[in-house]
Parts: sequence; structure tokens; C-alpha cells
Amino acid sequence: MTQCKAVLEDARDEHEDCELSCKRARRRCRDSPEEEAQQEQELRCRKARRRNRDSPEEVARLEQELSQARADLAMAKQRKRAALTALMAHHQSFPELLRHMEQGMPDELVPLWDPISSRDDFEPRLMMESAGNRHKARARVCGRLSLTPTRTSENTRGGIPPFSSGVRGSEVYQGHQGGVTYAFKVFEVPEENPERLRMIWREASLLRRLQHPAIVPVLGLFFWQPADHGLQRIAMKLPFYEHGQLSSWVRGDAAPDDMALRLALLRVLEAVAHLHWNGIVHCDIKPENILVDSLGRSFLADFDISIDSAARTTMAITHVEGTLGYLAPELGRDGACPTPATDMFAFGKTVEALLAMVDEEFISAEVVDLVQCLTLNYPGGRPSAAQASRHPYFTAAAAWRMGESRTCVIGACKGRWQLVEGLECSNRQGAPHFVCRECLSRHCDAEVDANKEQICCPVSKMVGKCDSMPYTDTELAQGVSEAAFQRYFHARIKRKEAQVVQEIDDQNKVWRTAELEKMRAQDEETRTVEAAQRHIEETLLNFFCPHCHRAIIDWDACSAVQHVPQRGAGHGCRGYFCGWCSQACNDRADAHRHAAQCPSIPEGVADPLFPSQEQYKRAHDSIKQQRVQEYLQGLQEKIRQKLKPKIAHHFDRPLL
Repeated sequence: MTQCKAVLEDARDEHEDCELSCKRARRRCRDSPEEEAQQEQELRCRKARRRNRDSPEEVARLEQELSQARADLAMAKQRKRAALTALMAHHQSFPELLRHMEQGMPDELVPLWDPISSRDDFEPRLMMESAGNRHKARARVCGRLSLTPTRTSENTRGGIPPFSSGVRGSEVYQGHQGGVTYAFKVFEVPEENPERLRMIWREASLLRRLQHPAIVPVLGLFFWQPADHGLQRIAMKLPFYEHGQLSSWVRGDAAPDDMALRLALLRVLEAVAHLHWNGIVHCDIKPENILVDSLGRSFLADFDISIDSAARTTMAITHVEGTLGYLAPELGRDGACPTPATDMFAFGKTVEALLAMVDEEFISAEVVDLVQCLTLNYPGGRPSAAQASRHPYFTAAAAWRMGESRTCVIGACKGRWQLVEGLECSNRQGAPHFVCRECLSRHCDAEVDANKEQICCPVSKMVGKCDSMPYTDTELAQGVSEAAFQRYFHARIKRKEAQVVQEIDDQNKVWRTAELEKMRAQDEETRTVEAAQRHIEETLLNFFCPHCHRAIIDWDACSAVQHVPQRGAGHGCRGYFCGWCSQACNDRADAHRHAAQCPSIPEGVADPLFPSQEQYKRAHDSIKQQRVQEYLQGLQEKIRQKLKPKIAHHFDRPLL
């Protein structure tokens, strides 16, 4: 028997050696030396545990070496991640860097992409298949509302409350890294379904853009595991909320009291108000999409079917989605689409559903009135999120907030402050950090001087101490001095204007490149016509400053024109010229003298210096048409005949 056991142990060791050799061969081109060392050390430890049970010193030594190998691997991954992250910042100039990340990702998500992490780094376990938690109702706008929900089986394992639902077919895992617990929404993306990938980017972009203390943030994106037979799995890294869904919290062992529930619902309303202010309709507010952390703070989740009103100007909504029981009645009508009022109806139904889960002592006349106001059949009668937050039901919660006192996290600041005399961050690793108004104003000024785009909690600069979201503009407006906020806001506007200019330049570069390729493919006659059209529209139909030769767009009611810089633009020579004939003038007085006696003044203008806008426009239209007419006379007849229909819409009178 002893001999057989020894032979079996040798066979196991030989098999494990072969497995390790195969893994090395498969991953020789992509694995780091540290990872290979860790695997080899793990194999040695397993052998030592089996063969040297009577030698604990040897096992302890190998365990220590294994711990060191794991630490070296973690450091190597951290260095590689930092290097790739630094490279990603230059992906626009060097597109080849995109091979390390998922193609088609929006630029705003590039800082979140982690090319190193995988599921093996987090020891994950499945919490739920989120598709199973959806009882959706879909209504075709062109037809009638179907009230038959699509039901699929739930798959909740290990007794863990579901985290959230998301894009259909996604799974939610719980995992750990560095002593911190996270949740991971994992999406399957077949190669033949690129639309699914766009939905994932859309949800992540919304979470990234709508940063708010009461909205679930996205912490990272990475490949959950390598692609297999054309199927990719992409993970969205999110915070883990200990109490799970709001409905689970209310019915669980750590159920909230009346004040805690009011505070949680008030936070949700503030998040909804933030969404609506940014033109976003959530479309699926319900208790299962509200998550609660260990401190009783609520967070709004699940943005996969949310609608961006600003992006819906030219696209018709073909169907309306939501959860049966929370859909507003107007969504069943033909041509209906979600609005902020439909979100408020769903919030009212959410409160109503919670009342069925709590004791009677929670049900007051105030909360009944709130539900009735929010669930009115007429959308125009429902309060907005901001109005609902001032309902008498939330008065006690607001008063409790105002009465709370805190100690400023800045060490040099002494004394205690009321909660309304500063700001609390949204730290997810522990208690939030409070900063008084004076200290926060100084911190805001320092961050503006450092050219920071967003203002974060001062403690967030200390690694591992705070992972809160940046303060929102609304919070800063209430929490810092007026002078500090104006300075911050003006700096942010300038930064946004610079970003817009850069985006326009990039887009123009794309358009010009595409136009150049198109021109190369066209015949000479077509190119001549298009070149003439471009010359007319860009030169002859515009007026230019005779000093700096830049186009003049605005007219300031006086025909003695000064070229001044436009808001947000960095040019304007401040030279003077006549608005009738565009002749350059030496100074203001010279411009007024010339404009008052200009030979180009049309008949019927009583006051040449201050004509009406209609008179000025009519005169300039006449000048433009005369310019174009003279230019057309110099073109070949066949070019002229092709060109006239393309430019006719610029003139009130037909071209000769």
C-alpha cells in the first residue's frame, strides 16, 4: 500500500509538471516572468505539503517564498498597468496603442480601461444573472402597449442579495482586491453583435458623465477573460454595496428606521434631479435599482435603458421599456416617450412598493400624500424631483441634516461645524470626510491653480484613504464661498471651450480628409464646380476685416465697424472699417466720417451710421449677389450652368 501511494504521488507530480510546461508554452509570449515564478512556486508548495507533512519548516519556507512571488507579480502588474495607462493618454496621436484596449471605445472611457486585470485577480463568485431579475414591459410607440412581461428564471446563488440588473444577459459577480470588495457586471459580446458593445459603452459613458454622490460610479473596464470562439466578455468594475437592493434592506435584519428610510429616498430624489438637470431620463426607477451601502446611503443604478434627451433630437424612439408596475400610464399611448414626469411616476410607485414592506408606523399622512402627488395620471400635475425633495415628508430629514455637526478633516481647522456649513464627500471605503466652507474654498482655489478639472475630497490625495467621487457643481456652489466658486466655474468653462475647439478641429480634420479622398475620385469638371461653389460660399458670401482678413460674423448696429474678439475666440484685431464698402479706416472718428458719406450707401437709408438691420442686410445681400454675378461671368458656360442650382438658395433674387 505504501509503495502504491508513493507511485501515485510521483504520477501526480509528473502530471502537474506536464501541465505547467503546457501553460508555459501557451503563454510564453504574453506572461511575465513574475507570473511564471508564482506558478512554479505554487507547484513546489503543493508538493511540499504532500511529501513533507512531517517537515513544517520546509513548508513554511516555501509558503514564504510563494507570498513573495505573489507580491512580485502584483508589483509587476501594477508597473505594467501604469505604463499602459500613460500610453493610452496619447492614443489619438498614436492609434497603434489601441491594440491594448477594446476597439470603438469612446475617448471619455479610455482612462477607465484596464488592459491588465482579469477575473483571476479578484477571486469572484457569481451573485446573479441580471437578465433573470428583469420583468420588463415593452411598448411599441406605433402600436398598443403590451402588458405581458417577459419572465426568465432568477439565478441567485449563495444567499447573496442581487446587486443590480443591467444590459440583458449580463452577470454580476462579487470579488476582492487589496482587501476591498467590488461588484462586476460581466457582459457577453458576440462578434456578430456590435450593437451590444455600443450599449455597454453607452451605459458606462452615462455613469462616467453623470458623476453624483448618489449615483453608482463605474470604477473600471477590462476583459473578464480572453475571447473564446468569437465571444468576448467585458467586465464593468463597480462598488459593492453591503445592504444590496433597497427592497432587501427594508425587509432584512438591518432594516432602517423611519428617518433612515426618508434620508435614503431623499438621496435618490437628489440623484434623479441631477439626471433630469443633465437631460437624462432614467426610465427604470424601482426598489431593485436602488442600492444601499453599509452606512445606509442609497445609490441609483442600472442605466442601460436610460434616454439622453439631448441626443434624441433627430432620432425617433421606436419602443419604450421599463418594469411592469412602474410604467406611467401615458407610456401606453401611441407616440409616447419617456420624460422626467414618467420617472417621477416610477419613483412614486417605488415609495408605494416600500410602504407594503414596512410596519404601519412608517405610513404617515405625509408619505401617502407624496405617493398620491407622484402617481397622478396627468403628467403635468406631478412634481419635479427638485419640488418633491421639498415635500413635507422630507422636512424632518432635511432638518436632521441641518442639525448634524461635524469636525473638519483639515487638521489645522478647530471646532465643530454644522453639516450645512461645509461638504461631506462620498467616500465608499468608510465614513465620509467633512470639510468646512472656509477650508474647502482654499482647497478649491488650490486645485484651480493646479489646473484640475474637478475638485475632489482633500483626503483622496492620500492613497487608500478615500475613493469618493468629485464634488458636483451644485455641491460646490453651496459649499464654498462665492468668489471661490466663480473662479472655479470660469476656469471650468474655459477648459470646456478649449475641449470643444479641439473636438471641432479634430472633426474638421476628419471631414477635410474625407472630402479630399472624394475629390480625388471625381472628374476634373466636378472638382471645378465644387471648388467654385466653395469659393463662393467661403469667400464671396462673407465679409472680411480689411486689416487682418478674418471673417466678420456679428453686426453691432453701427456701420462704422470695429473688429473685436468674439466670446470664446482668441482673435480680433480691433481695427476700424466701413460697414458699407469694407474700406479700412485709421481710427474710430475716421470710420464714422467715411461710413456717413460712403458712396456705397443704398438709396432710402435715412441714417447711414445706424441703419436698421433689414436695411443693412438688404444692402449686403445686394453686394454679395453682385460679387457672385461678376465671378460667374468669368466661368465656362457648362460650369456656370451646373453651379447655379447649387448656390441659388443663398439669394432672394434669381441669378442672371
